[in-house]
Amino acid sequence: MKTERLLLIFILSVKILLVLGVFFFFGESRFMWADTEHYASLGRNLVRGNGLSFPLDNAPGYEPTTEFMPVYPALLGVASLIPHGFIAVSILQAILAGVTALYVYRIALFFLPSMWAIGTVLICSFEPLVAAMHLLLMPETIYVCFATMFLYYTLAYARDNRPADMHAAVFTLALAIYTKPIAMYLTVFAALFLFATKGGFRKTVVFISILTLLLFPWMVRNYVLAGTYAINTNGERNFCNWGLSSILAVRYGVDSSNWNTTVHMPEYEEVKGRCASVGRALWIFSTEYPSSFIKVSALSTLSLLTNDGYTVFFEKPEDEQVKAHHNYITPAVFSNKDWRIKISAALREFSFIELGIIFAGKLFWVLASLGAGAGAFMLIRKKETRPYALFLFCIVFYYVAASVLSTGLSVGARLRYPIDALLLIFATYAMRYIITSGFSTEQD
Repeated sequence: MKTERLLLIFILSVKILLVLGVFFFFGESRFMWADTEHYASLGRNLVRGNGLSFPLDNAPGYEPTTEFMPVYPALLGVASLIPHGFIAVSILQAILAGVTALYVYRIALFFLPSMWAIGTVLICSFEPLVAAMHLLLMPETIYVCFATMFLYYTLAYARDNRPADMHAAVFTLALAIYTKPIAMYLTVFAALFLFATKGGFRKTVVFISILTLLLFPWMVRNYVLAGTYAINTNGERNFCNWGLSSILAVRYGVDSSNWNTTVHMPEYEEVKGRCASVGRALWIFSTEYPSSFIKVSALSTLSLLTNDGYTVFFEKPEDEQVKAHHNYITPAVFSNKDWRIKISAALREFSFIELGIIFAGKLFWVLASLGAGAGAFMLIRKKETRPYALFLFCIVFYYVAASVLSTGLSVGARLRYPIDALLLIFATYAMRYIITSGFSTEQD
């Protein structure tokens, strides 16, 4: 407990100081990102009694939306009505990032000694892009906190069989779902994991029943508004926009990062008209564009796992930028016929030192991903760690698949953020195995 307390205090202190430092030196605008005002406007409608609705900011005639979850818009809506409220949200995110680190440490202890777990947590907390994301007003930091807590309590319940852990797992999963709908399908993996444990049928029924009760009011709300009990109706929109755009970009070799190269194609409009659900989208992709779908999936997965995103730290003024340069220095660029030109232009935009930092970050995540694969394999082979490692491996696989399928080649480090900690835990185990094995060999 003392170790946990000291670790939490240290990480919280550094992250809060970082927020305050950015505020005093650069101002409140540095906390904003592309969708901050969009979420805040939705939240202001909610706070003012108009529900989660469009249009934004008191335009006449409100239209409720079922494409967004309420937690983050509500938070930003309240904050935007308070002087310097966004700074308070950023500080709250710093606090939640510290809580996330605590639960990453607890998960790591399932596989690692304390000192190795602490090292993993420190790397995960202060990796530059992750530290920067904690500053920005985006829902990922809050979502990852709830999702990581859910993972820990699910593992703890399977190990210790304490009802309190199961209740905590259900409530944190519900909070994660109310923040970002991608958490909904974590229910499947949790149910299968609990079912495989002793007394699993009863555990699974209780888990799903409580979760259903927590989500039922939102499901009823969506049924009244849109005629569906779905938690969120944004899934097929991503598949049938970003996913379809990437498929066509690969098929014709055009710029996958430029929406305008595909959305005006008659083929895009025709296919989108038939793309009415996630299942339908996957059927169209796999049957009508099989080779393009495979290429998109492979390039997107590689880009997701190796895209450190450090290019955003060195952005030039808009008129000096190579468009979407961060996607021209990832495997996604190879979907373009003119990939040589795009890579060359993107590289020329940065100085030698900047390129060194960018590629150091890429090398780190390449090694982390390879190490994670090796570590997961070793942990799954061990009988005592197999169920826990297999559960977390399935979670990693789900996040990668969901991000790749729904966003196509529009990938970035932000989409990898929910699995960064798990990748590093697996990779640390592999590194520890190599080091300790080498040391034992030398002693022999």
